[in-house]
Amino acid sequence: MFTLETLVALARERSPYYRKLYRDLPRSGWRLRDLPIIDLEDFWAVNDFNGSQVYTDTVFDGLIGSTTGTTGSPKVIPYTREEWRTTIELVGRMFWMSGVIKPGQRVANLATAVRLYTSHLFVHDALQVSPIRCLELAMSSNTTVDFIADAFDMFRPEAAIGMVVPLLNIGTEIAGRSKTPDYVSRLLCGGEIISDDQLAYFGRVYPNARICGSVYATHEAGILGLWDESCGPQEMRVYDECALLEIVDASGNPIEEEGQPGTVIATSLTKSLMPAIRYPTGDRGVWAGPPGPGRKFRLLGRAQPRLYDIGGQTIDVDDLGLTLSGSIPEILVLSVQLVQETREGAEVVTMRISHAPRTAGASADVRAVEERVRMRVPAFTAMERSGAVSRFKIELASPMIEVSGGLGKLQRVIDRRGRA
Repeated sequence: MFTLETLVALARERSPYYRKLYRDLPRSGWRLRDLPIIDLEDFWAVNDFNGSQVYTDTVFDGLIGSTTGTTGSPKVIPYTREEWRTTIELVGRMFWMSGVIKPGQRVANLATAVRLYTSHLFVHDALQVSPIRCLELAMSSNTTVDFIADAFDMFRPEAAIGMVVPLLNIGTEIAGRSKTPDYVSRLLCGGEIISDDQLAYFGRVYPNARICGSVYATHEAGILGLWDESCGPQEMRVYDECALLEIVDASGNPIEEEGQPGTVIATSLTKSLMPAIRYPTGDRGVWAGPPGPGRKFRLLGRAQPRLYDIGGQTIDVDDLGLTLSGSIPEILVLSVQLVQETREGAEVVTMRISHAPRTAGASADVRAVEERVRMRVPAFTAMERSGAVSRFKIELASPMIEVSGGLGKLQRVIDRRGRA
């Protein structure tokens, strides 16, 4: 681990990017807020693996990972061997400190293992070095849902670690077999904000499970936050030993008040090869507790919404599920996907809603659901009235959520226009 002063001095001396960024910064007497917030476009413009101006040394050991690329091109992230070892040891210790995993438990590692995405390896290594002795089922979410359901039936894991959508799908598969995984006591969810409807469905298909966070981490900045028993599903505590975490307003000024949302800015105290000093994580957050060690915060979703021009209307596709959650009395909205197609020369937009009945035996009328969707999101009616789209319609799909690319995430927009 580094102090902020040591990290800045190292970056200034060895990284051409940071040397230029800090050229007007005095050698001493500055505070964290005096350091410029990283401009991500500038940072990545000079941070190609084969000619990085950000790195402080040659990459000769350790691990290469990458971001998923769901919000842009994948970014290559190197860790030295020492950085990776420090990271996994801290996470392993967190599993012990927080009590989220109990001694002797069977833990299903359903984190993603695809391309250079290191999520599954991260969880695996942390479990193996943790002071908590547990039995890991190292499956990943990239195998088939029926295989995972079979493994649950055989090994009866008490805890499962993974992203929201795969965990929902596994619960759906097990319920479809008329079985109940009542042996699961903890679901450590990460990767996406969980809606109220998804929480309700989790409670139905995993009746004895508490929904927990795992760790808040990014490839670029490492470990930032940890979950403990006092936290809700979307809440974490700052992992002070690993990072300095800020929430800033639109002008870049730090927010100290509880309940005021802003952009999450991270400074890693564990990474020096590719320093992340006042690095925007891409998330919005809010302080959920008073200032002090291990301050509690809550994540609110992406800082920059993914806006799509659909039928001449600007749609925040990441927010649709949260917007519709709880708004349709008959159903639980588990996921929302927009499909664009051309039929007889005209554009048709279909909203595919993976759903479950809100109450046992309830049935949903697709016309009533469409009416409520149009009320909640007027843009869909507006695109019809403008003539840009000939028809907007609803498709009620099964609770099994379609994912793509092996990342365990929903492909929120499918563009089939122009296909034969």
